[in-house]
Amino acid sequence: MNRIQAQYALTVLLQEKFTRSFINNVALGGTSGVMNGNGGAITFANVSSNCLLACDFIDNAAAEHGGCINYNQTPHNITFKGNFINNYAKYGGGINFNESMDNVVLNSEFIGNFAEYGGAICFGDMGKVANCNFTNNTASFGGVIFFIKNGTVDNSSFKGNKAS
Repeated sequence: MNRIQAQYALTVLLQEKFTRSFINNVALGGTSGVMNGNGGAITFANVSSNCLLACDFIDNAAAEHGGCINYNQTPHNITFKGNFINNYAKYGGGINFNESMDNVVLNSEFIGNFAEYGGAICFGDMGKVANCNFTNNTASFGGVIFFIKNGTVDNSSFKGNKAS
């Protein structure tokens, strides 16, 4: 496994479209800091906006938030078109949103992700999920999605997910 601390932090969103595969990245826990143990592949420490993330995230892990991606602030006008496969974190096996989101579109597959809260996605505030397929995701709370506050799910499919 690559022992790197959030491989790309914020600067990637200067592009309109970002395409890449993130495989076997780990964000280890530690003392403190916005990226410490958060975002196995990417942590967005500041507000991100106006981009397309067409990425595959496979076998990534974070000690705390977002096995693949962790958003510390509200993202604006972001579209996901990716695959999140076999990722782990305490909060959001695939993606963790610490705040609410503004016009974020999730057109993605979430397969075999695991977390304590939100096997695929965890929202620290309100959120909306649409056009996703969720298969075999697991969590103690919210086998697929965990909303701290209110949330909606539209036009998505669920198969073989589990909350214990």
